[in-house]
Amino acid sequence: MSIGETLARQFCERHPEAAAAALEGLPPADVAATLLAMDEDAAMALVRCMPRPTVTHAVPRLSPDRATAILERLPLRDALDIVARLATPARAACLAGLSPQRAVALGQGLERRSDTLAEVMEVDVFNLSEDATVAQALEALAQAHEDPGCHLLVSDTAGRLQGALAVRDLYRAHAGSHLGSLPLHPIARLPADARAAGIAQHDAWLRFTRLPVVDGGGRLVGMIHRERLQDRRPTVPRSGSGGVLDMLLALLEGYASAHVAVVDLFLHRGTRRG
Repeated sequence: MSIGETLARQFCERHPEAAAAALEGLPPADVAATLLAMDEDAAMALVRCMPRPTVTHAVPRLSPDRATAILERLPLRDALDIVARLATPARAACLAGLSPQRAVALGQGLERRSDTLAEVMEVDVFNLSEDATVAQALEALAQAHEDPGCHLLVSDTAGRLQGALAVRDLYRAHAGSHLGSLPLHPIARLPADARAAGIAQHDAWLRFTRLPVVDGGGRLVGMIHRERLQDRRPTVPRSGSGGVLDMLLALLEGYASAHVAVVDLFLHRGTRRG
């Protein structure tokens, strides 16, 4: 092992929170290689500090023994968050290597989560650390694969969502300023274990077309778009003959969706000009 590799390993072992923040932007294969190079206890300390999407992408690339050890030793809720986000083949492989008691507990948890936000949300979320500078944030924004909208999500080093930063405030800030020093706007956050059908009625959909999803510790784990919930809204019986009434209600719902989309687009364009 080279001196550089030794120093990197010692840094990860002694400063797991800072190491987890540094690993967040690396390819999943590099994150997995880092976890495999560490002893089991140090790897566990690092995993506990990582955002769930980072762990989810790395677990399938670990050896079966290391992946099993992580899922066995994590708190059940955290292990369930990871397993629920794995693709079906990787999920089956992980469950097969666990102890019978742990496998049953995770299997039962997956059944209860079958209609939760964790099953329908997107796990690849554009998210910035409060320790990042404005210059680093602008560079990340320029390289983003999708347009994150007019507000950017900001989390602390442990992945806990702190708030939303307006893009116009980012462009106006000093390049060397840290995001944590800029004014963050509060934003509605949805619990990952909430039922999707109930969340479809959340008041925040009147203002936003997508909302962040957090786990029990307040860590950002995903994003849910309003369109993903359209088919999960509870059906309300309608009295009367139904023909004209249903047509009018459908028109009103379509108008409301179009109105929100136009407002969102207008605000987005206005932000870009600012």
